Amino acid sequence: MKNKRSVRDILSGNSMFLQDYPLKDGWYCRIIRSTILRGSIVSILVDPEFISLGAYLIQQKDIPGETSFRLFGEELPVLSGNQVHYFGQPIALLVAESEDLLNSCERLIQIQYEEYDPLPETLSDPQQIYRQTEKSIGSPGLMWEQSVESVESSYHIGTQSDTSREVMGCFAEWGQDDLLRLIGPTIWPHLIADSLSSILKRKKPRIEIVPTNPGVFHDHLLVDGSLIALYTGVAAELTGKNIKLILSEEERQLFGTRQPPIHVKQHVGFSPEREILVNDVIVDVNTGAFALFSTEMINQILAAAPGLYKAPSWRVRIHLYRSNLPPMSIFHGFHATLIQIPAEIQANRIAELEGRDPLEWRRERLLKGGDTAPPQWTLKEDLDSQGILERLAAVSDFTRKHSSFELLRKRRSSRDSIARKTSGKKYRGMGMSYGFQPSGFSRTMEQQIRPRVRVSLETDGSVQGYVNTAPGTSAAKVYIRNIIKEELGVESEKVMLHTSDSREIPDSGPVCLSRSLTVVTDTFRQACKKIQKQRFHSPLPISIETSLRFPRLPGWDQEKLEGDPFLYRSYGAAAVEVELDPVSFIPEIQRIWMVVDAPSLFNVSQARSALEGGIMQCLNWIRGYPREFKNGVLQLPSAEFTRGLEHRKIPEITIDFIPGKGARSDRTKQNGFRDLPFALIPSAYLSALTQATGGYFDSIPSDSQVIFNYIRESEEAEDDD
Repeated sequence: MKNKRSVRDILSGNSMFLQDYPLKDGWYCRIIRSTILRGSIVSILVDPEFISLGAYLIQQKDIPGETSFRLFGEELPVLSGNQVHYFGQPIALLVAESEDLLNSCERLIQIQYEEYDPLPETLSDPQQIYRQTEKSIGSPGLMWEQSVESVESSYHIGTQSDTSREVMGCFAEWGQDDLLRLIGPTIWPHLIADSLSSILKRKKPRIEIVPTNPGVFHDHLLVDGSLIALYTGVAAELTGKNIKLILSEEERQLFGTRQPPIHVKQHVGFSPEREILVNDVIVDVNTGAFALFSTEMINQILAAAPGLYKAPSWRVRIHLYRSNLPPMSIFHGFHATLIQIPAEIQANRIAELEGRDPLEWRRERLLKGGDTAPPQWTLKEDLDSQGILERLAAVSDFTRKHSSFELLRKRRSSRDSIARKTSGKKYRGMGMSYGFQPSGFSRTMEQQIRPRVRVSLETDGSVQGYVNTAPGTSAAKVYIRNIIKEELGVESEKVMLHTSDSREIPDSGPVCLSRSLTVVTDTFRQACKKIQKQRFHSPLPISIETSLRFPRLPGWDQEKLEGDPFLYRSYGAAAVEVELDPVSFIPEIQRIWMVVDAPSLFNVSQARSALEGGIMQCLNWIRGYPREFKNGVLQLPSAEFTRGLEHRKIPEITIDFIPGKGARSDRTKQNGFRDLPFALIPSAYLSALTQATGGYFDSIPSDSQVIFNYIRESEEAEDDD
């Protein structure tokens, strides 16, 4: 049995998982979910025996205050009223003294529906679109008139689900003086406290949020963790009991927040000299039944969809549309990383059509100093001023290997077709990509959050820091201590960080999108600088609470969609080498190389570990089972398939960091890059498969069946020619 940790240990910020918390006398809570895709609730019938069992059934009508979870101007119902918008939508909360009693009570509840025709899962009706944006640079229409050749492609980026094995749930317990304490893997305590205050009509000081360790990849907890905490808080408030709400593994897989399916169409026009004249991009995002973060989605897509390559004109059209799928939003970052996948595959295809080495092609075509980068800001220096491509070429021997694999592919005869081959000879290919990861939300969202921290310099020379960081996130805490030492000259042993008590710490915003290493630490540095200015003119103690001061340039105009929406960017490049078995069609990734522009690294081993974890998480997605929806229900892979993934060969991974120079040499700036593999690895992987097989791959993820189908289609097309 696991050791239990005291409340004192937990509140002092020591790492703790939910299952470690010693909750006493907790009643059990279960979410009653819809069993249809779309319709209305006609009635909820409860057997008379239910009353005698002493259980509780909580519906939307029982909630004393607001009935929706509000986030950046958009909202999601806590419990469904009389309308159902997706399979598994929460309708009610069932609370009972034991799990056995919970099972018995659930059988006594019957929900009757009137079903409606579901919305299409793809964008087939303009009425599905709830928000659309178009942004262009130059004169796309004129450039199309001057184009003599074009390349047109379509790409599908499939959904991602949480594959971790961490427990998803929340506990609620009653403390002294009517204090409602919630314990769970939450990453924005103040958001939950504010939401519960309006939902329960309970004063915020009477609510305490205790975050537990959220695990390594936890961006999705911004929605999932918050909703689970709200359900638990509602159940505790309306029953007066300590509450345990733990999702089953299947429940977490089926109903958790996930990355939305995205469809991208790219059309590139060329001059007679094979120069890119225009790039037309259409992005359709299936956000599910409810819209969340729509402004953030648009900002991130606009910054990434046109690509990072020279073009006199480009145009991006974005359609965010509704369906009867569960709400989709934040997962591993937002969409800036994912939208680069089609752009990079397209770049590799253009290089292939020109008969060029894709790495050399990028050296010529990447944006230079003075060029306009999307959405609309001027670069101070060349995008690859740090020599990322040169380093990638050196560490991976890309040019030689890619040329050799290309020569082997061209030598294959039609009789040597992969789909017909039965010998054991394997085929090899190599692909590459260049891209970036933004850290934090766009300026628009960060200005709404107004992240705050508090720093106090005490009379004994010690420092008290108050900031929201999740338990287990040691990198940010070490970095903050380094900032205090640099700015105030105070050693780590004289620094006390307060990170866990929502009633004590200021609202620093959510612990996601690498914000703890960028937005929050910069805010902390600004607070320390203010104390340093006062320390020799004002008596101790000095306490400063401040919010982030945003840099003026390059700025961002949300209305005009001009400027750079991001405060922080990390750039990198990757190469992937694959080997394909022509009998099983299972691709084996032999090696991965990543080169990252890292102007400031305070802990190289932690940075390397974060990237390696991101790479492995990305590999599980791109070569895994395509997790698609069928009739609105996510199709889960079989246990046999999952075990097969677990036994796949782990590729050799090489990660190289480049110290910043020029405009990116500020050693006080720390950028996040945990999600950078999602911008780089998928496109490099698919391009490597293309070289190995001769088939053009345009869908992520791709398992062996998908690969076989692509190869067969490609060879059938060659036979027809």
